[in-house]
Amino acid sequence: MLSFLSEKLTGAKQFPYVLEDTPEELGGWAHWNHFQGTKRENSMPVSIFKMSGRSNTDAAVQAARNGMKRLRTMRHPNVVRFVGTEEEEDKQGAPSLYLITEKVRPLLSVLRELRQKMSKEQCNEYIAMGLREVTKAIAFLANDCKLVHGNVRMSSIVVTETLEWKLNAFDMLAEHQAATTGEWPLRTWSWMSPGQYKPAEVGKGDWSAVVNGPPYAIDAWGLGCLVLEVFSGAPLDKMEDLRNMDVLPPNLTADYQKLLSSAPNKRLSPQKFLDKAEFLKVKGAELIEVLENINMKDSSEKDIFFRKLPQAVPTLPTLVAQRRVLPLLANALEYGSAPASALTSLLAIGKDLDSDEFVAKVVPCVVKLFASTERSIRIALLNNIESFGPAIPDGVMDEQVYPNLSNGFNDPTAHLRELTLKSIVTVAPKLKQSTINASLLKHLAKLQVDEEPAIRANTTICLSNIAPNMSDAACKRVLLNAFTRALRDGFPPARSAGLMAIVATQQYYSSAEVATRVLPVASPLLVDTDASVRVHAFSLVENMTAALKAQSDKLAAAAEMGGVDPTAANAAIAAANASPMPKAKGGGVLSWAVGSLSASMSKKEGASGSGASTSSAAPRAPASSSAPAAPSRASSGAAAAAASSAAPPAAAAAPSEYSDTTAADVGNGWGDDDELDVGFDDAPSGGGGGGGFDNDDDDDDDGWDDEAAEREAAARARLSARPASRPTPSQPSAAASRGHVSLQKKAPMKLGAQKLGATRRGAGAGAAKDDDWSKLLDEL
Repeated sequence: MLSFLSEKLTGAKQFPYVLEDTPEELGGWAHWNHFQGTKRENSMPVSIFKMSGRSNTDAAVQAARNGMKRLRTMRHPNVVRFVGTEEEEDKQGAPSLYLITEKVRPLLSVLRELRQKMSKEQCNEYIAMGLREVTKAIAFLANDCKLVHGNVRMSSIVVTETLEWKLNAFDMLAEHQAATTGEWPLRTWSWMSPGQYKPAEVGKGDWSAVVNGPPYAIDAWGLGCLVLEVFSGAPLDKMEDLRNMDVLPPNLTADYQKLLSSAPNKRLSPQKFLDKAEFLKVKGAELIEVLENINMKDSSEKDIFFRKLPQAVPTLPTLVAQRRVLPLLANALEYGSAPASALTSLLAIGKDLDSDEFVAKVVPCVVKLFASTERSIRIALLNNIESFGPAIPDGVMDEQVYPNLSNGFNDPTAHLRELTLKSIVTVAPKLKQSTINASLLKHLAKLQVDEEPAIRANTTICLSNIAPNMSDAACKRVLLNAFTRALRDGFPPARSAGLMAIVATQQYYSSAEVATRVLPVASPLLVDTDASVRVHAFSLVENMTAALKAQSDKLAAAAEMGGVDPTAANAAIAAANASPMPKAKGGGVLSWAVGSLSASMSKKEGASGSGASTSSAAPRAPASSSAPAAPSRASSGAAAAAASSAAPPAAAAAPSEYSDTTAADVGNGWGDDDELDVGFDDAPSGGGGGGGFDNDDDDDDDGWDDEAAEREAAARARLSARPASRPTPSQPSAAASRGHVSLQKKAPMKLGAQKLGATRRGAGAGAAKDDDWSKLLDEL
């Protein structure tokens, strides 16, 4: 606003560009100085070439205006891109001219920097690429336009941010056939070009020889001068230096001499130099040219090229790959010209970038690719998300990436669902709590009853690994319900995953939860048919009982020191039972339960063949395959009495966090909070191909929050009751023995499990007595 008012009041137009204070040390040519700057309107980086003259009739000013006019109409990939021009006059009428181009740097400055970062072989390869680009521009002027540049040398070449060489300095550009006219720029302003850069015919002023010679003759000589300059690393000082060919590669010497032939007609044309010079035939240049023209290639050519690309990328100079090839690959992927395999090459190049460059050059491309509906692109992104995911800003991940990524949870292809699941370990730390609660947990709830057993198992592992990124409320409502559900899965790795997840997240559970919810459901797995499940079950039971024992010892020691006060003792016990368990030793990120779906299928087939378990996708009752074999008739009474004497309290106490649970909330998902309602109503259940769990128990629903609310009051009452004495073992009755024989004839384990569940549910409702467990065992 202030600048607008200033223009209106003073009548002076504000200069639309901001120049840096000092010009490039090695930039510019003739009267031009090279500044870096930005466009005031949008902060676009540009290069600004400035020259000042004494008057508008000054020869240098006229030459500068000729160059500005010529560049304005020149369009070629290897010619510097024109942005604009500006002119100013001081109070004495002395003009200042500004030529604005894309952001570039002087060639000499770039070469000096790269020689410190590249080996000699890599630097020679880069120079070969640059000479090819400049030669194309010179050939275009001579062959297609019949124009003579007249000022080809190192100071006329600039380098873009992607390390491309581009031709600049068009002050003396003119038509070849106008060489004999008096106004020919190269003739009028030849003093602007030092003598060592002029071929013999120009130095002598033999303009008829220029006209009779080929259009490229003068610029071919300049190209030869440029070749020597880039290898010597310094501007040409005198013409005699052109004989110093020791700095040139051996396979370039012959072509260099032909470019500098004394006879104009015998000089090597730029086009032949481009086609025939062995030095210019480098694989990196060919790779870049294919990428630049990838849209014009047919599908078979693209397939061949991108199949070879991963082997070609490591051979490129690192800086060329990062600054030149990477943008071309990103552009090809973004516009669908490259297959999904190109993403691997893109990330291989980007892995060595610093974090800011990676965010600027790689992240925008992969974020756009997540919106792609092409399955191969999505699979490639998910396979590589660990390499670029941490660099994506949190807001971008939550608002742009996750909405597209989450579509994979519902994909009909199991492999894509599995990859989407595994990517969550990288994605979850960057998501908002509202996104985790409202969306992610719902998807994980459905995946835990997926028809693919490997996905069910890995969902449990995933939930354990992202627990630190969940809110405390979500952890309390979701984790234990989800993990105890996994213990009923028919797929052994899924049961093992549930056991490992409980141990890894034990700091989120109270002592009461461990004693009344974890140990009762984990204990049957101590005799699981799968050896790995048994190992993890023993590990859980040993870990949890040791923690509970340590807590009990602390309470006992405190009671001894503080005296016996029943009220205080009960309060201390209640507080201890509500306190969280200590973090598991060696806890951390769990590895996946099943490495891949193919591994899952192999394991499933092996289990089916050996009879170790039922179908891995089938539902499983908690005690159907993990209960011990039925005892013999002679020992049944003694076994029942021993079991009765060691039985835990009948009530399965729920933790205090569930005190507000109501019967209406059962089946609501993993939790009863609206934000944590993970919507499990439409999830597959049962054994009908949906990969659900056993629903033989009428009270077992398909949500993670499957604890009935009525259990809470009775359970809490039992926790604060008087110390229980060991029940007196009851003698087995004849009826019990006969019942046992009858049960042994009829699948005793399943019926026993059903009776056990029924008794526990009755106890949870307040109907059970202290001797319910012994009565049940007497009946067995």
